[in-house]
Amino acid sequence: MNVSQKFLLAGARPMARRPPKNRLSELTPEQQAEAQRIQTALLATAADDIREHAELLASKDDSNTFGATEFTVRDIVHHIGAKAVQTALEGRKKTRLANVTGSEVADSMGFGSI
Repeated sequence: MNVSQKFLLAGARPMARRPPKNRLSELTPEQQAEAQRIQTALLATAADDIREHAELLASKDDSNTFGATEFTVRDIVHHIGAKAVQTALEGRKKTRLANVTGSEVADSMGFGSI
């Protein structure tokens, strides 16, 4: 029995798997444009987190890489992930709002067509 099987038998949940790197080729042109927008915005907003991550790891020797440092690294990475989700949602809200007409707003508020 390998480690993964023992892990699952113990009742633990496996970590989510990343999609294959060739996944980008399966995106529609609109999805590719959205992915590019998110990447550009995320690189700008996550720059400080990435620098903090790099400085933390550079300041630790091999004997201090795990333990508290490992948890700090996870916190930084989770913060970057939260920024990615927020960036994706913010862009979609702006796009949806830009595509809404005045008539749609009036209809949704119960005023009927204008």
